[in-house]
Amino acid sequence: MSELIITEKPSAAEKVAAALADTKPEKFTDKDKVTYYKIKKGNKTIYVTCAVGHLYTLKENKVKGLSYPVYDIDWKESHLVRKSAKFTQKYLEKIKELAQDKMQTNLLLLQIMILKEKLLG
Repeated sequence: MSELIITEKPSAAEKVAAALADTKPEKFTDKDKVTYYKIKKGNKTIYVTCAVGHLYTLKENKVKGLSYPVYDIDWKESHLVRKSAKFTQKYLEKIKELAQDKMQTNLLLLQIMILKEKLLG
């Protein structure tokens, strides 16, 4: 069984991998230059990767004909909403790829990070 840990930034991923690993972490860099680590902790395989920027954002759905505020919003991938967030796409894709391959993932970390960024800036 393997796990996935998602950190806030690349330097944190490296430090977390080094701190948790029983031996030296294996470092991988994909074609998009997104780095992730594979470590062993006891009998577990753990993958450590990072998120950068705001991976998701709130997008207001268009409501026709109303002049008062309607809070009809959805979570969307940031790179689909803002051109300036294009750099986040490759990190999000790597997280999705690693998460899909794992039997047990800890995506709660990602949700907590997103909420923290939204609430605290």
